[in-house]
Amino acid sequence: MSTQLAVAIDALYVTYDKPALIVGEVHRHIKNLPLINGLNSPSQIKAAKEQITTLQIGVSTLKSLGYEEDLTDSHGLQTSFLLLESKSKIPIFAVRQWADEKRRLEGIGKEANIEDFIEFYERIVQTNEDVVYARTPLDDLRTTKDNKGNAKNTNERSQDETSIHLYTGKDNHCLLYTSPSPR
Repeated sequence: MSTQLAVAIDALYVTYDKPALIVGEVHRHIKNLPLINGLNSPSQIKAAKEQITTLQIGVSTLKSLGYEEDLTDSHGLQTSFLLLESKSKIPIFAVRQWADEKRRLEGIGKEANIEDFIEFYERIVQTNEDVVYARTPLDDLRTTKDNKGNAKNTNERSQDETSIHLYTGKDNHCLLYTSPSPR
């Protein structure tokens, strides 16, 4: 990532030739991040990861320009702006969890800053990615396609050698089992 950052900074210097304009460009990129309403699908996870990458590159760029102190000061204009813009682009449940995380950090005597936010959001995205990854194969098992391409529930009897059954109980616990089909 360090070579990408160097290339990005060089491109920005060639284009703008002033650190203040680079800061403005970083703000513009963060302000133009897409709004993500949830983290329930692979496409939403991918978009969230792109958000994280943009935030990390923006923070690294600002640090390389000498704004590191501004980024660690939770009351600084840079941090306030970056946090407000970033929070407005993430799912509501993550904003609520961020409020809890900020209270936790305050409880241990640390003021939250943009780097804390990025680390927190990255953990949320990773956790949800794991859930989506685990859930997708189970959803695929619940429905299969017959020879004509029509979706059918795997709980129905199949004419195949072995049937795969997925039972979801009232507590949403899943039980996967196989049984030979009647001949």
